[in-house]
Amino acid sequence: MIWKEEVKVDVKMYSHDHIDAWVDGGLNVGWWHLIGFYGNLEIAKRPESWAKLKYLKGTLSLPWVAIGDFYEITGLSENEGGINL
Repeated sequence: MIWKEEVKVDVKMYSHDHIDAWVDGGLNVGWWHLIGFYGNLEIAKRPESWAKLKYLKGTLSLPWVAIGDFYEITGLSENEGGINL
């Protein structure tokens, strides 16, 4: 993740599949929580990914947003080509 120098970002925790940070949105917004998330490619290991996201959500006391690639398909219309893992 990258951000402008004037934006205050405090990375609290990270691993190979997530970044957990607080972001200062300024006077009108205040601090909020950002989770950059990368779900597991292997279907069998996705419950571990969701468990991690659930754990991170439980540590929050600020408004939050999660962004990234969750590797979840909610409908067949989202699946175009490629290998189904």
